[in-house]
Amino acid sequence: MRSTSDILVEVKLGVENPLKTGVFLKNVVGDIKHNGAKFARVELVSSDTVAAKSNGVCKATFRIVIDDPMSLLAMGMNPKSWNLDDYKADAQIVLANTSSGSRKFRVKNYPLKALASKIK
Repeated sequence: MRSTSDILVEVKLGVENPLKTGVFLKNVVGDIKHNGAKFARVELVSSDTVAAKSNGVCKATFRIVIDDPMSLLAMGMNPKSWNLDDYKADAQIVLANTSSGSRKFRVKNYPLKALASKIK
C-alpha cells in the first residue's frame, strides 16, 4: 500500500494459452464504480508473459487510486466488509502476444463480485 488512497494490488490469473506465441496484458485502464458513482481509477503496472501453447499463471500488478479517500471512512476501512454487489468496473483491456499483435477489449458495468469469485 502506498497510501490509503493509492494502492498496488497483485493478482495471479490462470491462463490457458493455445497460441503459437506468448501472451500478456499490455494495458488495462478503467474505473471502479460504487453504486454507479466513480470510486477509483485502475491501471496496469506490470504483467507476466504466459508462454506459447501452455497453461500458466500470469502475475499482474495494478495501481488503484481512490478518488475520494473520505468515502473509505464512510464505507469502513475493512474491504472484506464491503458488499461487492455494489461495485462495477468499466475498463479497456489490451491483450498482446510476443509477435507484436494485440487486441482491445472493453468491459462496461462488469460486476466486481464476478471477478472476485474468479480470483482466489
